[in-house]
Amino acid sequence: MKGDDGMSDEEKKHTEESSDSSIYYILGGVVLVAAIAGFFLLKPKEATMAPTPSTETPSQEVVAVSPTPAPITKFACEKQYFNPMVGLPKFYLSAEGVDILTTGDVTCDYSISVGNKVVATATATGTLINDPARGGGTFRCQTNPALELARGVNTKVDVTVTNPNSETATCTQNFVFP
Repeated sequence: MKGDDGMSDEEKKHTEESSDSSIYYILGGVVLVAAIAGFFLLKPKEATMAPTPSTETPSQEVVAVSPTPAPITKFACEKQYFNPMVGLPKFYLSAEGVDILTTGDVTCDYSISVGNKVVATATATGTLINDPARGGGTFRCQTNPALELARGVNTKVDVTVTNPNSETATCTQNFVFP
């Protein structure tokens, strides 16, 4: 059957469907163009350098300078950290520090507590390594074997370090083992 406009119902239906499809294609194209434009507008710009005139000597590469560690003025335990044993609830505990002495061994006594109750203790030894730039020595102690400690619990680790002159330094750190 043909209507007043000379088109059959089937032709009208086909025309409406292709009109709907056209709208989707147009909207898709607009979204695609907007996404590409946004990518290029938001992309970080690279710094460009002006060319060096040929009369100058070639420029030297700029080297990033890391901050110089402070001079060593006393025996101290500076930081603690841990390394997990993969697949097991065991952890290696480490302590690092400095001393005005440059040779010898230090002893690190670890006391691990949860809720004011000591759950483990350990002793480790570290060697003082001369650091002439800082005017003293550095050390690192690590528990061995790894300690079995509870995961997900606030755990306090106290370390008392003793140097060859029987001086002591302490440091404390709270960890929540993963």
